[in-house]
Amino acid sequence: MNQWDEIKILHLVAQGHDFKEDVKTDIDDVVGYFEYYTYLAKSLDVKVKRLPSLFPIETFKSYVLKEPLRVIGLITPMEVIHYYGLAILKPFEFGIYHLFGSWLTCVGRFGFLQIAFTRNTITGSMIMKVATQMVKLVSLELSRKSPIILFEDQEYEESR
Repeated sequence: MNQWDEIKILHLVAQGHDFKEDVKTDIDDVVGYFEYYTYLAKSLDVKVKRLPSLFPIETFKSYVLKEPLRVIGLITPMEVIHYYGLAILKPFEFGIYHLFGSWLTCVGRFGFLQIAFTRNTITGSMIMKVATQMVKLVSLELSRKSPIILFEDQEYEESR
């Protein structure tokens, strides 16, 4: 079995497709998304830039608009203090930061335009529920959501 067959089986199982279906189109779409977002990431140094469309539709337009959001809430795991004894938060030189004892205090404030959360799915869903009632942008990095798959013939050092 080669890598393509392994990827195909993983995709079929993960997406719930029938094994008779051709997944080449799905995989090609995934490759297209990676290429698109790679281009998008490389465009972040530009203030406003018109991007090539991800979809072959004339009316669909993509732009990169780089501007600060002002006040955002960052909710991070505090186990680092328990395990390492120290956590350093480095704000923008002219910025201010406040520490709150509860994520609800941070999410429930109207002054925050975005909430960024790193941790588990249960708390993430509660944060999303509260934040969406106040129409806030939410960025979640939840545990085990982005696995990296290495194949037996892949060089580990090349994958880093």
